[in-house]
Parts: sequence; structure tokens; C-alpha cells
Amino acid sequence: MRETLYLRLPPAGDDAPDTTPCEYCVAPAEALQSWPVEQAPLNALAALAFGKRLVVLWPAGDVRLDQIDLPVKQTSRAVQAARFSLEDAVADEPDDLHLIAAPRQPEGFPLLSLRRQRFEAGLALLRSVNLHPDLIIPDVLGLPEPDDTQLYAWLENDLVTVRHRPWASFQCDVDDLPTALAMALGTAENPKGLTLFLVGQTAPDLTALPHAPSLRPGFGSGLAVLLPQLHPQLLRLSALNLLQGAYAPSGDFAAVFKPWRWPLALAASLMVLIGVEHIVAGQRLAAQVAEQEGANIARFQQLFPGQTRIVDLSAQAEQQLAELRSGNGGQAFLGLLAPLSTALESVEGLQLQSLQFREGALVASLTGSSLQPLEALRARFADDTAVELDVQSANAGADGAQIRLRLQRRSAS
Repeated sequence: MRETLYLRLPPAGDDAPDTTPCEYCVAPAEALQSWPVEQAPLNALAALAFGKRLVVLWPAGDVRLDQIDLPVKQTSRAVQAARFSLEDAVADEPDDLHLIAAPRQPEGFPLLSLRRQRFEAGLALLRSVNLHPDLIIPDVLGLPEPDDTQLYAWLENDLVTVRHRPWASFQCDVDDLPTALAMALGTAENPKGLTLFLVGQTAPDLTALPHAPSLRPGFGSGLAVLLPQLHPQLLRLSALNLLQGAYAPSGDFAAVFKPWRWPLALAASLMVLIGVEHIVAGQRLAAQVAEQEGANIARFQQLFPGQTRIVDLSAQAEQQLAELRSGNGGQAFLGLLAPLSTALESVEGLQLQSLQFREGALVASLTGSSLQPLEALRARFADDTAVELDVQSANAGADGAQIRLRLQRRSAS
């Protein structure tokens, strides 16, 4: 199976959207937990996306979620019927909306709708930087699905995104959250609990809520909040791929070449028969080369585990050997390992699982029973003038807490 590149598209409105930093993460095919989230401008990601399944998370503020009980059985007919049902509920003309329906559920058809003009502008932006998504879904679907007692939201840059029903969500300023929740839930409903994920900021004042929310701090990015829930259910969410209908990736290609499929198939068969001997020999040689190359890469990564991305094996091996000969890499590694070891000895409840040293930084994976010891670890490095601590991801679940840290030398001021 291919690796998956998750890309969180920034909201519309930036003057130079192709150079605006956006969050991304490369997930191995066998990944079961969260992964490091990086940032890069859109126009720098085409090479990274090559050969991977590209999943784009569309901003929740652009997409409306609904679930409507319609008198039809087929999903294709539900789309047409939904346009009439939404006519009084949305400000835009129904024909100006890009509408997607998922297979019927007991409560009705799940629906996604967004302005066609906005969607086409986003697709044009992705194509302009040579990014061609396999799947586009609203980022809010990465929040856990709410139930009768619990809602889920994340707070980022003073903007709260709330998933208050399985197929309903809204965004608002954090100061307006009590009022927005009351309007969304209605006064007839019993107050529900709220789990609020905090992205890179302190807890807000939410004393006006009926019940104190359950806060989940320590996230360095919105994508780090969404991935643990999103990745396991990606196959199920593919039914809500916004790349459907006129926007299906292969729609135009198939329509153009359908009349020629048999002549093309016969021509291809003839070419295969003529060159079969050369192809077999070439495949045998290519397999031997690939096997040797794979063995070389595996051995290199055993020796240098921090080198996870192989672009030019020969050049990277020379670089690593040069660093070892000079001793700079070893000194830098020990200079970061020592303060981390001292800090972990003084903070109870955290266990070191793995270390990686790359590009002058030490990346450590930790486990614990909860995220509480993380704050004590942060405090240990807050006043450290030599070493800077960055929390790349921190997730807590039934199996405990999973934490990923990055330590590097502070730049001279």
C-alpha cells in the first residue's frame, strides 16, 4: 500500500495562498498512531506528494454538513432532491452549490455542500502547484463523532470549530462559544459535555458554559488533533470525497477515450507480444537492481535511523560519514541528550521509547499514563538558555499518552 500525504488546506483569503505555510503529514501505510506534522508552502509539496495518496482536508468554514431524510433510495437521486430541500436553509442558490451525498443511513442521507466557485478556486490553486488530490474531505470530520452526552471541538487562533452532531458543525470566536452552543443545541436539549482540544494556546475563559469543558492541551497543530481519528476511518469517509461528479479525477479522461478502448487494447497487446523477451529481461535486471538498492537503503537507515527520507543515497552517506569524522554530530547529539536525560529523571510518569538525531535536532518519542507530566517537562526547559523544547504531538487515549518532542540548540541572540 502507498503512503498517505495529509495536507490541510489553509482558509481562503490569503494574498499569496501558494506560498502560505500549510500543515502536512506523511503517514506510512501501516501507521496506527499519530505522526509528526510539518509545515511548508503549497508550492514546495509536489515532489513530496509524488507516488503517495494525497488526502486534502478542506477548511470546515467552507463546508455545510447536513443529514436529510429524503423519499428516495439511490444516492444519485438524493443529490437532486437535496437541492430543493436546502433551498430555504442556505443563502446561496442551490445550483451554485457543489453537493455530495453519502449512502443512506437510518436517519437519512449525509450531505456536504459548499460554494462551487470557492471549490473550483481551491482546485485551481492545487493544480497550479502540481498537486492532484485523491481525496478531499472537510477537516471537521477528523473530530470524534459526538453522541447524546459529548461534543467535540478544537480551538486554534481564537477560533473554535465544533462538531455538535454527527452531521452538523459550526465555527465561532472563542468568546462567542457559549451563545453559539446554546443556539446550535436549542434550549430544549439537556446540556452536553464538551471536549476541547487546544492548539498552541492556553485555556480560554469558558465559565459561561453550563459545564466546564474537558480540555486536551499540548497540540502543536490542528492536523495533529485530527489525524488520530481521521486515519482509521479514512476508507469509510471516502464516500464523502468532494471529488465527485464533474470534479471526479478520471471523469473527463474516461469519457474522451471510451470509444477507443478496444483499438488501444489491441495495440497494447501487440506491443507486449513483440517486446516480451526484452521486457522479461529488463524486469529481471530491474528486480535485481531494486533488491540491491533496497538492501543498501535498509543498511543505511540501520546505521543512521534519523535519515528517513532517501533522495540521493550516495550523497547522504558521504554527508553522514563526514559528520562522524568531524565529531560535530556526536557532540551535538550528546549536548541535547544530556539535558533531556536529566529532565526525564526529575519528571515522573514519562518513559522514553525512541530517539532520532537528524539535522542537528534530537527527536524523542515518550509514553506515559497521562499528559500531566508534559507540563512539568515544559517548565524544565522554559528557562533553559541553551536548549529549546518543541512539542510536536501529544495525544492521550485509553492506552495512555503518546508524546513526540524535538530538542535543538537555541540560536544565539
